[in-house]
Amino acid sequence: MELAYVRIREKARQIAFRLPIPDFYKDFSWANGLSRQFFETDPIVRHLRTYVADRLEDDLGHGLSHAIKVTLDAGTLMVVECTRNRYADDIIARRVIVVQCAGLLHDIKRKQKDHGVKGAEYAQKILKDYPLSADEVADICHSHLYAVSAHTKILMDRCQSLWVRKNWIDEVDPDNRKAVRKGLFISVAPPLRKKTF
Repeated sequence: MELAYVRIREKARQIAFRLPIPDFYKDFSWANGLSRQFFETDPIVRHLRTYVADRLEDDLGHGLSHAIKVTLDAGTLMVVECTRNRYADDIIARRVIVVQCAGLLHDIKRKQKDHGVKGAEYAQKILKDYPLSADEVADICHSHLYAVSAHTKILMDRCQSLWVRKNWIDEVDPDNRKAVRKGLFISVAPPLRKKTF
């Protein structure tokens, strides 16, 4: 059975390789660069990345490389949203660090039943030794509980709660009938009638 998954994954990689880079990464390259800079230089994120690298099993594409991709994308989205809302640089920095910690930990208990709950409990235990406030740890654990897939995350912000959902948008080019990856569609809206804190 595992051989079938390996073949499917390889075929998916071949298809993805032929498609252009999504517009999201072009349009927000500046934010992606900042996310990557935090990821590579922030001591909290670097320490957590080392910790996660030793404990995250590669399971059909959900290993460390997947966690890093989710982490960088989440950081990019946070930079974009915080910049659009004109947050101060120090607030942006802390929010990126928090969301990157959530990204690194989002699949830490993936193989367990109720992995969102188990992962949030695990994150709460290990993050007590990190220089994060109680609210920041709560945000990381809360976002973990609501991470329903690798493509849907709730990024918690103390000022406002944003649902950030990424969807690949494919369309057919009418001239040559080939599928074209348009990029990432990002819908951002506050949760409807739900208290999030």
